[in-house]
Amino acid sequence: MKLNLKKFYISYLVSLAISFAIGLTIFLTYFFVNEKTMYAAINGTSISAVVLLSVGGLMFVANEGFFDIFAYGAKQVGSSIFSKRANENNDFAGYKEQGKIKRESKPKIFVPILLSGAIFLIAMVVLRLVEFGH
Repeated sequence: MKLNLKKFYISYLVSLAISFAIGLTIFLTYFFVNEKTMYAAINGTSISAVVLLSVGGLMFVANEGFFDIFAYGAKQVGSSIFSKRANENNDFAGYKEQGKIKRESKPKIFVPILLSGAIFLIAMVVLRLVEFGH
C-alpha cells in the first residue's frame, strides 16, 4: 500500500509540474509576444488560468462518467457493424459500473491541473489589484 501511495503522490507532483509548466509557457509566450506591460501580464495569467481550468474541468467531467453514454453508443455501433457475434455486455448499467470501477483505481489527475489553474487565477487577481493600486 505504501508503494501505491508513493506512486500516487509522485504522479500528482509530476502532473502539477507539467501543468504549471504549460501554464507558464502560455503566460511567457503571451507576455513576450505583446508589449511587456502590466496588461500583458494580466492577460497572460488569465489565459493560462482559463486554459488550465477548462482542461481540468473537462477531465473532471470525464472522470465522473458523463461521457460514458457516448463511449457506450460508439462501442455498440462499432460492434454491430464490425462484429458478427452478439455483444456480451449489452446493458448500459453494466458498462457504466465497469467504468466506475476502472476510474476508482486510477489517480484523479485533474486535481493538480485545477490547482495550477487556480494558482494562475490567484496570480491574475493579485496583478489586477496591483494594477488598480497605481
